[in-house]
Amino acid sequence: MKYLIPLLKKIEPGIALQLEGECARLYELIQSGVIKSDNDACELLFDGVRKSKKFSELKVRLIQQLVQIVIQHPWIYRSSLQEAFIDSWKSLVAIKILLAKGHKVGSIDIILRALRQARKYDFHRIAVELCIELQHHFFVIENNERKGKYYEKILAREKIKAEAEEQVRIESAKLFFEHNKTRFHSKQYILDLRKKLDFLKTHFQHDSVHINLYLWNLEVLYAYLQHDYSHVIDICVSAIEFMESRKMDRTAGFRYKLAPAQLILGQYDEARDNIRQAIARVKKEEYSWSVFTYYRLLIELHDGEYEQAFRLFQAANGAPQISRALKVQWRIVKAYMAFLIRSGYIREHEGRSPHYRQIISEIPPYSQDKQGNNINILILQLLLNLGHNNDVLIDRAEAIRKYMQRHMRSRELVRARTFLEMLLTIPRYQFHYEAVIRHTHKKQKLLLSKPLRMTQNQDIEIIPYTELWKMVLHILSKHSSRYRGRNRVSRR
Repeated sequence: MKYLIPLLKKIEPGIALQLEGECARLYELIQSGVIKSDNDACELLFDGVRKSKKFSELKVRLIQQLVQIVIQHPWIYRSSLQEAFIDSWKSLVAIKILLAKGHKVGSIDIILRALRQARKYDFHRIAVELCIELQHHFFVIENNERKGKYYEKILAREKIKAEAEEQVRIESAKLFFEHNKTRFHSKQYILDLRKKLDFLKTHFQHDSVHINLYLWNLEVLYAYLQHDYSHVIDICVSAIEFMESRKMDRTAGFRYKLAPAQLILGQYDEARDNIRQAIARVKKEEYSWSVFTYYRLLIELHDGEYEQAFRLFQAANGAPQISRALKVQWRIVKAYMAFLIRSGYIREHEGRSPHYRQIISEIPPYSQDKQGNNINILILQLLLNLGHNNDVLIDRAEAIRKYMQRHMRSRELVRARTFLEMLLTIPRYQFHYEAVIRHTHKKQKLLLSKPLRMTQNQDIEIIPYTELWKMVLHILSKHSSRYRGRNRVSRR
């Protein structure tokens, strides 16, 4: 049930009415949260001996019914490419049935139509199967050598493309697996990626949609690792133009990759336009909608449009798919919104602002993760307590220093490391505004000398640190006199 439960939870109740018998009961128990594992299902649904065998048989029936529901009902939004893929496979299955029943001549028109569709959408494996049938038919049934050789040539070309696609897909999976193991990558990994990419790029010659998709994704990955954001934009624009020229709605993934590069380079208007087009092409129920909405927020925050960012946040905050797809990131954004309200940068909000303790309690505790969330969590713990509970800044200072020494040595994190050091200067100099200004002057210059495009990805820096520091100093200037002499700390 590990893989079936998430699928069953996505099926809408109206569509689930088509499930029959014990399958329908199993669906209801899963939706209500009663069944969470195979053992739960065995105990609740079956009595006596052979429970496991009975449950295995039930799962087979359930899977058969689910296959029919997935194919027959667009309960998950399907693109034109996905619809064509389903239609091509259904045609192939129908053809196999007809051939098995001896309807060889009668199936030729269906095969020819299916082959045209498969070649149009670059479904190479399906095209291979169809060409085999046509080549056999014209050589063996009709004794037509000319047509037999024609489809034999198509078969050879489609086989080469199918094998190329398989190789590119397998190698891409391994490269992305290595990439996802850590956030910061060694020079050796980047060098190996470049070598492998140079080898795989020879498959661009096939001009195949699916092969090109894998290769472009690898090229974008390499460009991001090299901080070559202009090249990221060039690749994504080329990919989008290619997809649009083929009238295929597969541009969402590249618009998602394009947005961060435009954001990092400060191309905010271009990034907004790109994200608007991306959101217009996806359904609100899709994961992509959540990601695009998140980046739209980042664009407004980086451009200093805090009121607009807050309106977008309020509009999306109630959407359940946001919390599912970007649970931690969304809580972090919510905490930054609270900080902006408290700092006076957001005024158009209804009702009372949540208490700082409530916001802090919603931030997950930091742990050694690979998503970069810890840095924002540490920063927010300091920002939200500043002016409310300064003892927390004092108490947390040493622990944060140790964390930085252990986990923030990478050159990719020079901006984050510098900004945290600036924040730790505040309790070190007893929250004295002039002293903090004086002792962070060099670090401010360092922060300005290391722009975002030279360091880590923008998803760590929700609001640019240079702007955050201005807000911190604004708070400190208002309350500095209250802090003096009240908190005595070591200046180690």
